[in-house]
Amino acid sequence: MDIRQLTYFIEIAKYESFTKASKSLHLSQSTLSKVVKSLEEELNVELFDRSAKKIKLTDAGEILFSESEKILESMNDLSNNLYELMNLKKGKIRVGIPPIIGFVFFPKIIKGFNNLYPDIKIKIFEDESKIVKERVKDGTLDLGMVMLPADDEEFNTIPLVNNELSLFVHHTHPLAQKKNR
Repeated sequence: MDIRQLTYFIEIAKYESFTKASKSLHLSQSTLSKVVKSLEEELNVELFDRSAKKIKLTDAGEILFSESEKILESMNDLSNNLYELMNLKKGKIRVGIPPIIGFVFFPKIIKGFNNLYPDIKIKIFEDESKIVKERVKDGTLDLGMVMLPADDEEFNTIPLVNNELSLFVHHTHPLAQKKNR
C-alpha cells in the first residue's frame, strides 16, 4: 500500500464512481480498477460494494477511507513543516552567548529576529566564550555570539557590534595618567 494508491482510493470513494474519479485524476478506469483490486488483495477485504448503480464503501472501505484521509493529511503537514523549516519559516535555533553579551547586546538582537521570524524559537545557552565556541564546533549549538577573536578558518564570523569601550577611573587612579590606546 502506498500514498498513490490511497489517493486514488479516496478519489473513487468521494465520487462513488470509477468513471468520475478517472476523469478527476486523468487516469483510465482500468488503472483505477487495478489499484483497487491490488489494495483489496493486499488487505484481504472488499473495499467497495459494486452491486448497485453507484458504488458504496464497505465497512472495511469506510475504515480505510477514514484512515487514508488522516495519512494524507499527515503527509501534507509533514511536507509543509519540512518546507517551512528549510526556508526559515519555522523551527528552533540553539544560540550560545557569554553572560555579558547576553545582558548588553542580545535583547535587541532577539527582538529584531523575532519580528522577522516569529515562528522560529530561540533557545539560549549562557556560557563563557571558549565553551560557546567548542559547542558551535561540535554542533551542540547552531550559532554562538562571543567576543572576538575567533578563528576565521574554523568559524564563519559576522561582526554584530563595533563599539569602542571606554574605561573611567578616578583622577587619582594610576591608570588616569595613561594615554588613550
